[in-house]
Amino acid sequence: MHRPKIAIIHPRLIGGGGSESRALWATEALKHDCDVSLITMGSPDLTHLNEYYGTNINRNEIKIIQIPIPPLFKNHFDALRGSRLARFCKQKASEFDLMISTYNIMDFGRRGIQFIADFSFDDGLRRTLHPAPQGVKGIFYRKSLLRWMYLKLSTILAGPSEDGLIRNVTVANSQWSGGIMKKVYGIESQTIYPPVVGESPDTPWDKRENGFICIGRLVPEKGINRIIEILQKVKKKGETIHLHIFGGGDNAQYIKSVQRLCDENREWAFMEGKIFGAKKQEIIAQHKF
Repeated sequence: MHRPKIAIIHPRLIGGGGSESRALWATEALKHDCDVSLITMGSPDLTHLNEYYGTNINRNEIKIIQIPIPPLFKNHFDALRGSRLARFCKQKASEFDLMISTYNIMDFGRRGIQFIADFSFDDGLRRTLHPAPQGVKGIFYRKSLLRWMYLKLSTILAGPSEDGLIRNVTVANSQWSGGIMKKVYGIESQTIYPPVVGESPDTPWDKRENGFICIGRLVPEKGINRIIEILQKVKKKGETIHLHIFGGGDNAQYIKSVQRLCDENREWAFMEGKIFGAKKQEIIAQHKF
């Protein structure tokens, strides 16, 4: 019996984001009936990823195709890194029955599936929807001739065709994302919400703490600082509340800014680091919001 050969693609599987969850759970769902190849850049730590996302993927069940990342590209030049991945996947597409990009658009040279995670692939939408990075890095993200040349080079290296993105089946992570794809690109999409796994203890509402939980990557586009500022105003109205912030990230400057805000409100705002598995479900069940 023929087992379909499926390629599941994600730029970097390091744990901590929603798009990684989609890649891991797509692999988990298909591994028994298909020959699954996980294509990614760098060296994914399956033990850590399984623990973080609740999957149970063994290396002997799937094939991992690793594209090495030059040291200079590890935390910089996202567009060029993505171009390298896209070009590799287009070259390998004929070896698979189906290619699935679990992080944004990708032209495989044939019909595949692409999941919309955010709009970082469109520089105009990125400037509109996401805060610009702070400091020296932010200068490069501003609209300029240098920025245009960099993105143009990335597009040329990726080699997309005019209809390459349109012929794919497009899946959006929300109706809002799907609406933007339709308005800006004229691409119809289906909405499948990101997977949420695990069962939280059924704690009665009146037994839960009057507090808030924030779980996610500590990056500017998540607006963690705004959460703290909003809850500051709630506190000023006399409400007895608190906030636990769980997550990590590689934007050291932004993390420090969030830490400063927590230090200024140390009586009720706490940075807790990463959390996953049963402990995460337990913490969620202990709080109201």
